[in-house]
Amino acid sequence: MREVAGGNRAQNDLRPHFGLGNAANLTPVRIEWPSGTVQELTNVASDQSLTVIEPRRPALALLYVSPSEVDGSG
Repeated sequence: MREVAGGNRAQNDLRPHFGLGNAANLTPVRIEWPSGTVQELTNVASDQSLTVIEPRRPALALLYVSPSEVDGSG
C-alpha cells in the first residue's frame, strides 16, 4: 500500500513505485481515491509506468415523488 499526497510538485514526486520481485503481473491493483471512488485494475504487467485517472462518478439522479403518490391518493 502506498499513499500519495499532493503538495508542492517541485519537491514531491507523485509517482508511487512498487517493487514486484519476480512477479510478471499483478492483480488486482486497488486504488482508493479521496472522493471515495474505488478503482480496481486487473492483470497489470510489471516493468511499466501507468497513468491512472480517477473515473467520473455518476451524477446523482433526483427523483420527484408527488404528494399524492406518497399518501396513496393518486
